[in-house]
Amino acid sequence: DDAMYDPVTGKWVIENEGTPPDIDVELDPYLWRQGIDSQLEAAIAQIKKEMAATKPLQIKRPDYPDKSKLPPG
Repeated sequence: DDAMYDPVTGKWVIENEGTPPDIDVELDPYLWRQGIDSQLEAAIAQIKKEMAATKPLQIKRPDYPDKSKLPPG
């Protein structure tokens, strides 16, 4: 039996249960036949929206270590 633990609910999630979507988007068969995936487009739009609202991490590079005072070898 394969299962994974969900730390949010504190329960084991049974295999083949699936993951509920964060956003419900109907798959439009007409657009899909034209090569347009409405679900993928909605996911990309949501990611762009979240990226615009998120500040990037500012990571300061530490100074290089001074190895000039180490013994040789």
